[in-house]
Formats: sequence, C-alpha cells, structure tokens
Amino acid sequence: MLGPILKPCLAIVIFASAMAIGYNLFMPGGLPFLPPEISRPLWREIDVRDALQKVKEGAVLIDARLAGDFNVKRVRGAVKLPVQDLDHLYGLLQNSLRKAPAVVIYGHTFSTFPAAAVGQYLRERGIEKIYVTHARLDDLEQAGFPMQEPKRRAE
Repeated sequence: MLGPILKPCLAIVIFASAMAIGYNLFMPGGLPFLPPEISRPLWREIDVRDALQKVKEGAVLIDARLAGDFNVKRVRGAVKLPVQDLDHLYGLLQNSLRKAPAVVIYGHTFSTFPAAAVGQYLRERGIEKIYVTHARLDDLEQAGFPMQEPKRRAE
C-alpha cells in the first residue's frame, strides 16, 4: 500500500498536526493561521472605483509592492512604501500621511499581504483613514488610474 518513504512522512504530518492542534487548544493566544493584518485588519477594504474617487479627492496613494516592481510600472503619483522599508521611510512620510484626507494602499502581487501589512502598520501608528484595495496593477489601470513607466534611455 504505502511505500517505505510515505509511511514515515505521513506519520510526521499526523504528529505535527496533532501537536499544532494541541498547542492552539492549550495556549491562550495560540498560533493564528493568518497574520493579524488579514485576520483582524485595522484598515478598511476599498474597491478599485472607490479608491480612484478617494485619490481624486486628495488621498495619498501608496504602492506597497517591492521596489523593483515599483520601478518597472506604477500608478502615476503613487508613493513607494514597501513592507521592507516601513521603519525607514515612515519617518519621512508621517507628516504628509497625517495631513492627508485618506490613504489608499495597493500592492496585490501573489497575495494581498504587502498592502495589508502596510495598512496595519500605518493604522497602528495612528493614521486614521486607511483603505486597502485588493486590485492588481492591471485592475487599477483598467479603472482609470494613470500609469507611469520609466523613461528608456536613448542608445
């Protein structure tokens, strides 16, 4: 039936699952299956059309994707604020973010995590009106957000 390699692997998976369930049952906090920025978000979700309207009304637009993705193509006027640089860049941006009527964050690549993490980070620091869109860059472009691509050097 089960090969000689599958039996030990199956035993390990069953043992690890039992330990994880036991830990979550007996520990008050347990281990969440989703990060708090997804399971207990402090920000509000916004669809792409409402996000465009907020930006037209003066909201700051933040691109939470990696810097390399930002440099290839982005929404015109978006501020680069990837998760990896939050602690460094927040100090430079906090006054502008506090004065803005709202902050709209995009950054959907393989998951919604980058935008959600940035939204959670900003909300935890007292920025009130934080909106996160799950839209991908193509969705933003189709909704009417103007795009910016780097200028190519003439050779």
